Amino acid sequence: MSLDEIKAIRAAVSDKGLGWSAGATSMTKLSDADRAKYLGLLVDAEEMKAMKAALAHEDALAASEGIAFSYPSSWDWRSVAGRDWTTSIKDQKGCGACVSFATTAVVESNLEIFRRNPYLEPDLSEADLFFCGGAKCTGWSFEPALNYVRDRGIPDDACFPYKDQDQPCKTCSDRAKRIIKIQGWRKILNESQAKEWIYRHGPLVSGMAVFDDFFSYRGGVYRHARGRPEGLSRDSGCGI
Repeated sequence: MSLDEIKAIRAAVSDKGLGWSAGATSMTKLSDADRAKYLGLLVDAEEMKAMKAALAHEDALAASEGIAFSYPSSWDWRSVAGRDWTTSIKDQKGCGACVSFATTAVVESNLEIFRRNPYLEPDLSEADLFFCGGAKCTGWSFEPALNYVRDRGIPDDACFPYKDQDQPCKTCSDRAKRIIKIQGWRKILNESQAKEWIYRHGPLVSGMAVFDDFFSYRGGVYRHARGRPEGLSRDSGCGI
């Protein structure tokens, strides 16, 4: 991404009053092909259409039945009661493993919240979830990832360290003694319900449609300012 492109994004953010900052990042230095490797949430056009329809239905249902959700105007699990209930940021590098990184991070954070101990700092294996779950660096989806955590669990990172390349499933021999499982999971499509869940329970795993201006994101609350969608015919970005 050229300096002129970054300047154009800054101008668009300013003109539209979006309030986030854009600039050179580790992503803007990459080629289009290398940036695409980071977009590993597989969502096809039909699934996107179905999700939009389900979202509209959930919103209409909540409105028709007068359902109200309760949550504060802001909530940040990085600072609750003076403590950080999230774990460290990691880099998936040039492999489309964002589904695994997002899912693992949410499990780690919810484990701290469930055990009421922000100092646990669990470090679970993204590689075990991703590669033993049957995924490749071309990407994955949330449903099989969450089903894997529910059914087979995730061991600690030392059991199967991550590398940003396709790897065979070679997990540790005592894996069964080192895993963390979830009891189950559910989809939340209503925005207000998602906010209430985050406030009352903990972080959620989610995906986002990525536009090329997002690669220059440096801070603030991101909103699309300009540029084309990246990878929507095949996938989109993901996070928590």
